[in-house]
Amino acid sequence: MEAQYVVRIRSSHWREIAEKEAKRTPSIARLQPDDTIHSINLKLTDENTASVDDAYSKSSKHYEADVAAVASVNASILKFLLTRIEGIEATSAAPFIKLLQWDKVLDAVRTSYCNDLTSELQQIKLGEDETVTQFIHRTRNLVANIQIICELLEDKNPRMIFSEAYEGSIYTGEKWQLLYPNNIQYTGHIGLLHKLIVGITESRLSKVAYDFNVQIPKADQTIEKLVASMIIGETALPIEKQVIHVSSVTTSNNGSSQLRRCNLFP
Repeated sequence: MEAQYVVRIRSSHWREIAEKEAKRTPSIARLQPDDTIHSINLKLTDENTASVDDAYSKSSKHYEADVAAVASVNASILKFLLTRIEGIEATSAAPFIKLLQWDKVLDAVRTSYCNDLTSELQQIKLGEDETVTQFIHRTRNLVANIQIICELLEDKNPRMIFSEAYEGSIYTGEKWQLLYPNNIQYTGHIGLLHKLIVGITESRLSKVAYDFNVQIPKADQTIEKLVASMIIGETALPIEKQVIHVSSVTTSNNGSSQLRRCNLFP
């Protein structure tokens, strides 16, 4: 094994390990502190020496087999992670992978992924070639994934399924509390509403953002009302400024839509 994976035995543990080894191989005539020259000579016979060599050889073979088995398992886990999670070596899981601490890898990946999603949500903007429907779908996907990951990381019970998190992604705090009283809303409604308004302020729907802030009292502003205003504003644009709709929602063979979700969730 490589030196970085060798676990050094503390000197305070030597006696305990030696005693366990002596009990495991009682056939070996071991030296004792009160041995005399005569008793030592009796123990160091060819027969006893051969017995020790045989026991050591068997022990070494078992140890080498165990080391090989562990190395094989570690290699299989590493290959699985590198294959299934793109860019995992660039996440906060990298140190745990190096130390072979597999039990900590997935949570580290989830944390890193959640941070990436949160950063993306903070900077979300309506694209030049993106319809309102696509923009809101992209936003809801981000919010839903953040919700699912946060619940996993905090080991919440009960946990939401993705479709619930997606539907609830634009709910007001009151509606959320009514429908999901046992779940925390990790992306607050007011904060998300502000991000969406900022996200369209410098787009072709800038007038929608301005009118929404000016015409609708703060207490009455909701994401659902903003989305409705965005759809109306998109339709009212000159035809040359409108974006032709191309669905970003994948479709199954029978035509039903499916929501995108992250593969890090059990």
